[in-house]
Amino acid sequence: MLSKDLLQQFEDNITRFDENIHAFENGEIDRQTFKGISGGFGSYAQKEQGYMLRLRLPGGHITKFLNIRFLCSN
Repeated sequence: MLSKDLLQQFEDNITRFDENIHAFENGEIDRQTFKGISGGFGSYAQKEQGYMLRLRLPGGHITKFLNIRFLCSN
């Protein structure tokens, strides 16, 4: 289980990332700048519209389905 502080840090990072996605889509930051921001999140802008999300999993395994349920909730 994640501590409240770690969960808050995660939520803050996601909020900032979301703001950067909107800035990129609105032309406020260029592709290279966005790449530097988004790569750390495993998200990459595609040449056409859209994004690719790369999930990093320890050992490439998910031990319980509940561990990724948060992806479907938003």
